Amino acid sequence: MHSCFIDATSNPGPRDTGGPACLWVALSWSALVLRVLVGPAVVWLGLGCSSPLPAPESAVHPATAFVEVPYPPPAALVEVVPQRPVSVKGSTVWVDGNWTWRGSYYVWQRGGWTVPSKGSSYATWQVYLAPDGRLLFASGAWYDAQSHQLLRAPEVVAAARTPPNQYTSENQTAR
Repeated sequence: MHSCFIDATSNPGPRDTGGPACLWVALSWSALVLRVLVGPAVVWLGLGCSSPLPAPESAVHPATAFVEVPYPPPAALVEVVPQRPVSVKGSTVWVDGNWTWRGSYYVWQRGGWTVPSKGSSYATWQVYLAPDGRLLFASGAWYDAQSHQLLRAPEVVAAARTPPNQYTSENQTAR
């Protein structure tokens, strides 16, 4: 008969005397280690990476906001967040930069500190693969309380800076 046991005094891990029962204990031991040690570390790191910047109210794009595109947008560009403006500090929110579709190519739209109008909300860019295989894209957009897209986005009080890199300069991509 095969058995498997955990020797907690000398070596924290399963000891095999043979058989499938030990495999189950080994997997259970690994799951325990993941839950007790790795789980909290991942949560702690996740909290450290979350944005402390105030964001606008979240909105959802209506179906009419999506356009068909031939390919998804590139990876996001790195942005340097400027100091939050002092003059309107309580009312400013941070909007991340995003790619905007211009009919046949993407253009980077810088993020920045902005003062949203009362009752407005912001929907971040979204890519959607339709069941028929078409790729649909909606740029980041501001909406009013009735979910109508605002014709004019709120003014950016302090724009982000996109630092140049060895491949693409800021002048070639950011608008």
